[in-house]
Amino acid sequence: MSKKRVKYKHGWTVIDENIENVERVRLDPEMQRELGCLVGEHVFLEYPWAYVDRDVIAKFAKLSDSSLAPFREIIDIYEADTFLVGYSSTQLNSDDFVICLTEKAKRLIRERNKAIAGIISRKVIGRVIKTARPWNSLGSDTEVDENFVRNGRELFEIEIVLPGRMLNARRTLSDRGASDSRDSYMQLVNEDEKFENIERKCISKASQTCLQSRETFVQTCPTFPKNAWTQYVHEDILKETPVVEERKQLNEESERNNDNRSRAKDVDQSEDLEDEKPKERTPLELFLEARSQEMIDVIKYNAAVNLYVDDIEGLSKQERKISTIEVATLSEQASFIDLSLTGSRAISDISLHSKFKEHVAISYITTSNRTLKTECLSEGEFQTRVLIWKLNDPLRPHLALEDHREIYSVSFCPCNGDYVIGGCSTGQVIIWNINDYLNNISDNETVKFRGAQNNLPVLRPTVVSHKHHSHRLPIRKIRWIPAKYRIEPNGNLTRSSITSNMVFLTVSEDGAVIVWNVCFRPRRIIDSEDFDEPLHPIFRLKIPTFTESSQSFTPLCFSLDERNENQSDGNDSESEDFRKYLWIGCAEGLIKCKWGERAYEGNLTDTIDCNILNCSYVHNGPVIEIARSSHVRDVLLSIGGQVFAIWNDDHMDSPLFWRRTSSRYTSCCWANEPGVFLLGGEDGNVEMWNINNDSNEPIFTQVVSSRSVTCLILLPLFRGVKMIGAGDHGGLFRAFEEPEICRGNVAAERMDWFEEYAWRETRRKKLFASWQNDFLANDPLVVAKRSARRDEERERKAKEAREKVRREQQARLRLEAEERARSAPVPKDVAWRSREFDRMKQVLLDKKRIVPTELEAKRAVFVTTKAERDAKLEKVRNRIAHRDEYFLNAISVEFPILSESKIESSELEKSTPIEIGKSIEDYLEKFDEIRRKAKEMLTNNFAS
Repeated sequence: MSKKRVKYKHGWTVIDENIENVERVRLDPEMQRELGCLVGEHVFLEYPWAYVDRDVIAKFAKLSDSSLAPFREIIDIYEADTFLVGYSSTQLNSDDFVICLTEKAKRLIRERNKAIAGIISRKVIGRVIKTARPWNSLGSDTEVDENFVRNGRELFEIEIVLPGRMLNARRTLSDRGASDSRDSYMQLVNEDEKFENIERKCISKASQTCLQSRETFVQTCPTFPKNAWTQYVHEDILKETPVVEERKQLNEESERNNDNRSRAKDVDQSEDLEDEKPKERTPLELFLEARSQEMIDVIKYNAAVNLYVDDIEGLSKQERKISTIEVATLSEQASFIDLSLTGSRAISDISLHSKFKEHVAISYITTSNRTLKTECLSEGEFQTRVLIWKLNDPLRPHLALEDHREIYSVSFCPCNGDYVIGGCSTGQVIIWNINDYLNNISDNETVKFRGAQNNLPVLRPTVVSHKHHSHRLPIRKIRWIPAKYRIEPNGNLTRSSITSNMVFLTVSEDGAVIVWNVCFRPRRIIDSEDFDEPLHPIFRLKIPTFTESSQSFTPLCFSLDERNENQSDGNDSESEDFRKYLWIGCAEGLIKCKWGERAYEGNLTDTIDCNILNCSYVHNGPVIEIARSSHVRDVLLSIGGQVFAIWNDDHMDSPLFWRRTSSRYTSCCWANEPGVFLLGGEDGNVEMWNINNDSNEPIFTQVVSSRSVTCLILLPLFRGVKMIGAGDHGGLFRAFEEPEICRGNVAAERMDWFEEYAWRETRRKKLFASWQNDFLANDPLVVAKRSARRDEERERKAKEAREKVRREQQARLRLEAEERARSAPVPKDVAWRSREFDRMKQVLLDKKRIVPTELEAKRAVFVTTKAERDAKLEKVRNRIAHRDEYFLNAISVEFPILSESKIESSELEKSTPIEIGKSIEDYLEKFDEIRRKAKEMLTNNFAS
């Protein structure tokens, strides 16, 4: 065959190209399936090429009716294993194909496809990445600049005044046209025309009906005078009206006075001709003809709207009450910050004084870019860790408490307000004595506490707990036992009349809760950490794992069980027993546990195991805050991740009320009204929820800080105002006035409703839980699954035990073989070789003057370096191997909703397997059966 010219096109399909030894054939669908190039399944318009086995092509070429029969000789001498077959049509389904009959043709097709791929790639890159080219001026820009109308007016200076609370708020600015505003320019129309907002038009016309001008402020007078003119568009509809009326009058007169029609016909025609001749009109007629409609419009406008009278004065005299929608907001009353002391620090905890309600203790911790940084200086370097503020004097702090450790939690003693307890980053507990400061607030003796900076009193800790008897990690929360109770060393809770000793509990991330006893007897102030006689731990509560296979819990917060005292007056043992319950918020979930009793051994580090009663995983993040309601003491509020939940002490299986939102919560507290609480978010928002009015969304959401809200606290009444305190990640604490949510409801009614709500929901949850447990215990399918699961667990444990016994037996046999090998007699030639080797080794070391111990010491450095390098390389290899897992974890942290939706979809796919064996007819029969039963039930219900 003669060589033909190759013509490339920007497409993968060969349509009208002439390539040597590339022949066109027609393949029916059955042959396409046999060859493996079926259209729509193996080849497509986007990728039309496929490799076909040579034997299959040769088999079809031997058939006489095949389209490959004319090329049988060329196919027989083809040496390669596969032929290149391509789809050769622009339609979605066709029988036109091409086949490469030689290796050269196959190579040309590959080069062609490669060239087309390069052209397409360069086109795409050119469309995406565009390079700027220099502008070549040909003179047209000068002509455009000359004809372009430019604004030559001076710009106005506009002063914008807005409240300070809107400085950090997000605002969306947009353009607004005159037609989009209610008070924009409008066109005055007649009563029979349609009113439409129009753009401002030019006004340039005088009116002869204007009254005498006078100086006054009118409604249409703009603030800034502008040169403007207007134009009214009208149509004169009365132009032809007089002619028509005259003709009607003439026709009526001719009908009444036409007695002799034949004789007066010519006379009437001549009179009509004379009347139709043009006559000269007076100026008044010309003016009325040209301006009559305009005068009518002007009169109508003046009758409807008086443009020259100030209507605002008239409107103001009409006493109309304008109804407005009241939106609940938090109004800031005071802010507490000292940048010289609290700069770049976050608020970790807040505590109120039990006696002097205006005193607030706020602890600050050092922060880095996005994480909290635990800082512990040397013992000689003290820094301000806690500030004492007064609500009625927010300009400056009144007392500074120093220490060289970070303070994560702070609390005033509820019975003796002279002492401040602090939980350190090292796990220790420290006590400051502020008795002298409180007793001498108005005296000059406070000068001895004053430091050199800003004349601020400074105090250092009085008592510090021993390191070996404290926590190992930072203390997260401090809670006090009521003064009339005391905890014995064996864990028993009893009543006590001694008020000098107080008991409090601390929780830390090390997985333990320590019960402390502090004695507030008069002692001299010392600075040594070893003096811990007034402060010593009674015992330590250990939180065990919920199951054998689960990991240990990481406590972050906790709350004591505080039921109503009146409910347990008749039974003291029950009253003392319920106070052993703890609600603990952990990184893994929310748990409720109870500690028991044990024999006291006289050791300060005695540990008592807690019994976990229940564990809940409602929250999708670490449970970082648990707040107990001040109105109904057995109701709690917890937050974790994007979920908040309300619990009851009597029911732990499920929350009474919970919601999941799009924001991640960092703090919470109850409000002054029953059933109302506030939530602080990571984005600086504060949400107020009222479950009585709306349980699906908050009453309002307000931005109170540009950083995350770390603390929320209910402040006491100040000057008759209910206030809420909020501390953020930037060290700013602000007091807000709580909005009036329930103006129409009486406080007693709200309280009764909240108590009934808690009782009703608890009862409903318990009834459902009992029914569910009874159903699961008696349902045969569930019982069968449970027994099968137990059998599988028993079989798994047996298999593990057998595997363990097999490994122990193999290890024992290996040890016995090694012992037998060591106890076997050594042959004389082997012993002689060993002695000769040791002698030659010693001779070489003596000649080289090498000491083996020194050589081993020098070698140890290189061995250690190599081991460290190998460890680093292994760590890098592990990170590279788990890069996909790290990426998914980062995505799940930044976008938790997306990751959880994927997990839920995957679980749904796993839980709903498809039964392939069933056909559509089976499902239709099942549907018909269900529909028939439903119709029968409806018929029976109607009949009854």
